[in-house]
Amino acid sequence: MPDHRLNLLRPLTSVIAAATLLSACHPEQYRWSSELDWINHDSFNPVGVARTDGKTRDDFPSARVFSYSIKKPADPASSTADKGVQSLSDHGQQAYIESIAKASKKPTGDLQALLKKDSDGSGKGGLKFSEEDELYRTLVISIAKAVQAKPGDRLMRVVVQVTPCDNERFTGYTVPATAITLQDIAQVQNTVTTSVTGKFSPTFTGKVTGGAEGDASLSSVSQGTADIGQQYESLNLDISPDRIVVIRESERGVDLSGNVIITPITVALPENAPMDAGVLIPSTTSFFASATPLAANKISVTPALVQYALPQPVYVDVKLRYQLRVPDGDSRKYYVEGKQDVYIRSGEVDEPHQLLIPAREVSAKRYRVVHLVDEKSYGAVQITVNGIRNDAVFDDYATASSFAAWMQQKHATTLGKQGYHLAYRSAAGTERFEAQIANPIATVTSVASGAGANK
Repeated sequence: MPDHRLNLLRPLTSVIAAATLLSACHPEQYRWSSELDWINHDSFNPVGVARTDGKTRDDFPSARVFSYSIKKPADPASSTADKGVQSLSDHGQQAYIESIAKASKKPTGDLQALLKKDSDGSGKGGLKFSEEDELYRTLVISIAKAVQAKPGDRLMRVVVQVTPCDNERFTGYTVPATAITLQDIAQVQNTVTTSVTGKFSPTFTGKVTGGAEGDASLSSVSQGTADIGQQYESLNLDISPDRIVVIRESERGVDLSGNVIITPITVALPENAPMDAGVLIPSTTSFFASATPLAANKISVTPALVQYALPQPVYVDVKLRYQLRVPDGDSRKYYVEGKQDVYIRSGEVDEPHQLLIPAREVSAKRYRVVHLVDEKSYGAVQITVNGIRNDAVFDDYATASSFAAWMQQKHATTLGKQGYHLAYRSAAGTERFEAQIANPIATVTSVASGAGANK
């Protein structure tokens, strides 16, 4: 005989199941509350066609790039100073060979001397060289929401591309590992207790002893816990010599405004960058002893040929691709993103011609000593080393001033135990020697070498 009470309790079971499903709806489980609106190609280009919707630069996110100088990473095994002329680039070697050919009567012999030995015959590896065409920097990429952004707006994904404007190259970098982040979205715990009671009075055929009315009850208790997680790419870098691409993503509640720092990174100047050259007198050189000028052959000096960049700013073009999550209407009031109605803006922002390195930081300051007669300049004092004559240059103003004072008193024609030859133009009148900056910001033309005559 079928149990009619089970048939009567089945609707109650359906009620319990429905209650359980309703209680399992948690907004934390969702990225947004309803169907998503997606706005594509919401882009801005400051040099492109003007927008017709009234939006300005302040209505779009931005990416700015800058850098600051750091010390050259230590690499004793590949020291340029220890390798000599072979360490120069091809155009650097060509420039010095041409310089020897123009200034020397025996260029072949002078070049051999340059490669094989010091001018004092010590044979310790030849004249030292350095080519200053690389800049050691820390790169900072700053991403910001629009000036007109509202509370709750959130950058979900950004891709920033940085491209040098004048064929500079990115070298000497270490690409960090891609950062993958796992965010705990929610821990959902459902505890459902459902109890239904009732009475039923079925009609039975046949004889019934006692009351036919009966009690019916059904109780169900269920509990479940689930962890919801989302993995995303919080930072990825794609660095090549001609560009840098930064990729960042986020998940619930994480905004991507902020800085990405890349250090160390080397910016190599282009092959055609304006350069100057000189014979560097080390700052450790002493020209006086207790205020008394030293004799020329008593001065210990180790000159080095240096090719250095003239002041020139470095610019980059920056392109930002973005996805912006924007809460819509009254749902902006909710902190829980799963309760918000959302649309997503997707587009590009061009940020061209950004200053990456100021001109004053491209070229290390160099000083030279100029010969003045009746306040008229007759050019810099030059020094000849291994057949190459060029301006004597200094790393700091104090050493250059000391050399100028020494020349004022000694009017020397040689320098150092090796007898390096000094040259400057002769003229009648009141003369003096003055230390001046060799590479001012406003001047990018080099002083012609080999123009002086012996005094």
